[in-house]
Amino acid sequence: MVDDVLTLLAGGTAALLPGFVLAVPCAVLVVVPLLLVGVALAVIGAVVALVAAPPVLLVRSLRRRRG
Repeated sequence: MVDDVLTLLAGGTAALLPGFVLAVPCAVLVVVPLLLVGVALAVIGAVVALVAAPPVLLVRSLRRRRG
C-alpha cells in the first residue's frame, strides 16, 4: 500500500516537473516585470495623492468656514 502511494507520488512529480521548469522563465519574464510596473505606478499614485490631497482638504475646510 505504501509502495503504491510512493509510486504515485513519484509519477506525479515526474509528470509535473516540466511544468515547473517552464513556469520559472514565465515568472521571470512576465510576473516580475508586471510587479515592477505595479510598484512604479503605486509610487506615482502616492506622489499624486500627496500633491492633490492638501488643496482638496483646504478647499473643503474653507467651504465649511463660510457656511
